[in-house]
Amino acid sequence: MVTYRRQAILCDPKVQTTLRNAIETVHEKRPFTIEAWVLLPDHLYCIWTLPVGDADYATRWGMINVTVQRRAVFRASVATVCWATCADQGLILT
Repeated sequence: MVTYRRQAILCDPKVQTTLRNAIETVHEKRPFTIEAWVLLPDHLYCIWTLPVGDADYATRWGMINVTVQRRAVFRASVATVCWATCADQGLILT
C-alpha cells in the first residue's frame, strides 16, 4: 500500500502505533496471518494468509484505513492518511 501523495508519514512513531493498533483491531474481527511486513516511509508491503475460503483482503485494508483515520492523533501535523489505489495487489494461490 502507498500513502496518499506519497506522504512520508509511516516513520512517525504515532502513525506506527496507530497503524499497529488498527491492524490488531481488524485482525480480531477478520482474522489473517501476517507472513511478512515491510514498512517504508511512504508505503508498505505485506503478505497475509487468509482463512480458507476467504479472499477478501480489500475489506481488511479498508477497515485498517478507516480505523487509522478515526484514531489519528497526528491530524494536526499530517493530512489524513489515505492509501492510494494500487494495481499490484494480488492473490497467491497455493
